[in-house]
Amino acid sequence: MEHISYLGSPIARLPEEILLHILTYLDNEPPSLLNLREEPSLQLLSSDVQPLKHTASVSRQWRRLVLPLLFKYARLHLDAPPRPQWKACRTCGPVALSCRVDDIEPPFPAYSAGHYHQDMMEEAVAYLTNPHTLQAHETEGASASGLQLTQHIIFDWAPRIYHTLSDFLTFIVSHDLASKVESFVVVTERMLSGKFDRFPHRAGADRDWRYRCAAAFWQHLLSELDPTRIVILAPPTDLACLTNCAIDTFGDWAFGDMEFHALDLRLDAASTSPSPLLGKT
Repeated sequence: MEHISYLGSPIARLPEEILLHILTYLDNEPPSLLNLREEPSLQLLSSDVQPLKHTASVSRQWRRLVLPLLFKYARLHLDAPPRPQWKACRTCGPVALSCRVDDIEPPFPAYSAGHYHQDMMEEAVAYLTNPHTLQAHETEGASASGLQLTQHIIFDWAPRIYHTLSDFLTFIVSHDLASKVESFVVVTERMLSGKFDRFPHRAGADRDWRYRCAAAFWQHLLSELDPTRIVILAPPTDLACLTNCAIDTFGDWAFGDMEFHALDLRLDAASTSPSPLLGKT
């Protein structure tokens, strides 16, 4: 059969309004909805049927038309591999953080970062440089290894949850997709293995920097997007941290037969009130 290019096909000559109407028939419910009552796992969020993604690769025109449908159900992996350019960040890159921890001037000009970024890192660095931090680890009998673990989490976890979200929102805003996102799924494998408090939610408002970082994450997200549904798929400890929910971290062995937990939050369909944070960047 003779190959017919897209540009030479009859469908390419259709008005965009009609073409978009046709493409909407490829829009299916996301795996996070279809598999909601299954045991939580990373596989629940993936599907072998991806008609919209395949359609977006046909041409630039189709990609432009399909993007709003693709990002109607958005998903963000917090544990995505760090991108090389993150290391050069003047707020949370290794050089910048080392200088802040050691209280020395960084070897580059002053840089004004977004306040969500500053909030995350100031909380993390303040925790690490607090003289009570080492004392707390010594009390728990893990002064060296515990403090090293804390440093690793601060140098890796806090920058990662900021930059993964920031890169995602930059793409969304640059393609004018913010108003198209109806459902937002946050997924992560285990990233937090340290247990600094048995009931960490009790310290969240005062001194647990992880909870303060998570709060800045949600404030950043809801300043740009106004989804009607948010889903978090994560191990119990990470889920508790991301939501500031009550959990006994010394009892996480009880969840050993279920590696992931899912939290599904939905806004009443009749609600028309936007997020109070929307537009407050």
